[in-house]
Parts: sequence; C-alpha cells; structure tokens
Amino acid sequence: MSEREDRLKKMEDASKAADVAAARLLKEDIQALLDHLEELDSIRPKTTDPVIYQRLLQAVRESTQKNESIAQLMTRIRELGKGGVSLAKTLAGAAKRLA
Repeated sequence: MSEREDRLKKMEDASKAADVAAARLLKEDIQALLDHLEELDSIRPKTTDPVIYQRLLQAVRESTQKNESIAQLMTRIRELGKGGVSLAKTLAGAAKRLA
C-alpha cells in the first residue's frame, strides 16, 4: 500500500468512527426524549414556539408508534426546520437531566 493509500485509508477509518460516534450520541439524545416525553410537557411553557413543540411531540409519538428507526425520526425532526431541531436538542438535554 502506498503512502497516499495509507493516508486515505486512515482518513476513511476516522470518518467512519466519527459517524458511528455521532450516531450513538444522537441515538442517546432521542432515547432520552422518548423515555421522558410526558415529563417534558412541563418544559413546554418555556419553549419559544408552542406550535413547533406540538409538532415535535407528534413526530416523536408517530415514530414511536410506527417503531421507526432513529434515522426516520431524525428526518421527521429535520422537516420541522431549525426551530424543531433546536427544540429537540434542548428537550433531549432536559430529558437527560431527568434520567
């Protein structure tokens, strides 16, 4: 293997490891959301947009009922836009503190 191929292989391996780590962290965040969905309702008044909050809860509930993968739930959350993604991150952090 040439030096260039060796560097390329190392970069690919590092990229794959980063993807796995990011997916694991995201899965933990979403699992925390799922585990504490009802408890998080007390946080709702502190959120800036109650409409986005309700849409986020609906997306999580639908994904849970359909037993969808984390990737499918991530897609639903992204469809809510920046506000939905930001709120999901905030609620995931709060859910982790409840755990």
